[in-house]
Amino acid sequence: MASELLDGKAPATVLPAPQLFEDLEMLYVIFSEDTPTKFPVRCRASVTMFYGFGDASGQRFGSIV
Repeated sequence: MASELLDGKAPATVLPAPQLFEDLEMLYVIFSEDTPTKFPVRCRASVTMFYGFGDASGQRFGSIV
């Protein structure tokens, strides 16, 4: 199988990871009810992020935020 990956070829079959079966069981539990369960969620903190860049290659300095 490792040689197939190095050759750039996908294997014909793969085995599922053991975690898949636990995930499927939990999804069955979550979606087994007719009405969804409500979980109250309250934020304790918030974060604001800014992304930008500056350009000093021209006659003037420019920036975008």
